[in-house]
Amino acid sequence: MSIKRPERLSLVQQVTVEIERLIKEGHWTVGERIPSETTLAAKFGVSRNTIREAVRALIHTGVLEAIQGSGTVIKTTSIFQAMMQKEIDRNAFTDTVNVRFALEMEAARLASLYRTNEQLEQLQHQLNICHAASQSNNYTSFLEADFTFHQLVVESSNNELLIALYEQLARRIKQSIVHFFLEDQPFPYKKHTHEELVKAIRLQQPEHAVQDIINYRSMNFSFYQMTKD
Repeated sequence: MSIKRPERLSLVQQVTVEIERLIKEGHWTVGERIPSETTLAAKFGVSRNTIREAVRALIHTGVLEAIQGSGTVIKTTSIFQAMMQKEIDRNAFTDTVNVRFALEMEAARLASLYRTNEQLEQLQHQLNICHAASQSNNYTSFLEADFTFHQLVVESSNNELLIALYEQLARRIKQSIVHFFLEDQPFPYKKHTHEELVKAIRLQQPEHAVQDIINYRSMNFSFYQMTKD
């Protein structure tokens, strides 16, 4: 397989773009080991050294990862995702939380406008799970239940880009929930805050839905500051 060679890109850059395209299109999946240098060189009609440099570039950007004993594997599906994850990892806790709630406010607004009946039922079901977990003081179960609830709100927005952005933040969002809900402290969870959000989404009241997220954010930040004092 030969590749097109635009004048503006070096051969290494062309191969880098082509490898990323193949990953993005699903020819190789996340966690899978990429073919050998010899195989890739034959596939693209270039030297092994060119392949080596292209792979090195993709490792640097975070798309690929070199694992001792396992070779080079796919870490993510695009340079954009890899760069975004690096930025997320660099940012402070408060920055992540602020972005999280900004996304959740817009998600709540959109969910109140575009949610389906099935999504509304899922939210109500997850609300019950959150409440049960908080009542039983099951810390781990509650963290998972609370995160799933907020994920469902975002998914109910039916905005694919917003959902993708939130998913990219998922690991750090889970960490932020851990910061808010400390294991040696009572849960700051108040069922009515989530209930009011579900109610606003059910009644298709976007302003109320956004306000419920603002109230939830304020409650969590107040508790967080209290535990740090």
